[in-house]
Amino acid sequence: AHHFYVRKGLPFSIELGGVLTHLQGTNIWAVALELKWAFLEGNEFAPDFGFRTHVNTLLGNRDMVMITTGGELIVSKTFGLGGLVQLTPYAAYEISYAHTRSHVLGLFQEGSLNPRTFILPSQDVLTHRALLGLRLLASVVDFGFEAGLGNIQSYTFKFGINI
Repeated sequence: AHHFYVRKGLPFSIELGGVLTHLQGTNIWAVALELKWAFLEGNEFAPDFGFRTHVNTLLGNRDMVMITTGGELIVSKTFGLGGLVQLTPYAAYEISYAHTRSHVLGLFQEGSLNPRTFILPSQDVLTHRALLGLRLLASVVDFGFEAGLGNIQSYTFKFGINI
């Protein structure tokens, strides 16, 4: 998958972001919006505490509708290294809800010109998991690693330009 992520800092420790994802080798795209708020900014000795909420949907698949939404409670602490590098370890608890349903699908049987139509049952899934990550910001270059632990496990490496 290829991701294009944009975020904008706003007053009162709020960030607004958007993600556009293309699943390689398909015509399927995902669009996401997120809102992040650091409700307690740390200081030299205390960590930051924040909340992030998001909503995602799939585009390009006419047979299925999928919407996901959720939120995270995040704790992080940024350390300066040599004046040009920031290292930020973080931990979060995430809860997500996904709703999927199909449109009317048609299945052609051999020798028949009329499809047999059906609808797949709707699915509603609630998941939760822990996230552990590390972000390294060197000048404008942004590296990161994140592990999602729970029913659904994921491991993500991130690279970006922070301007």
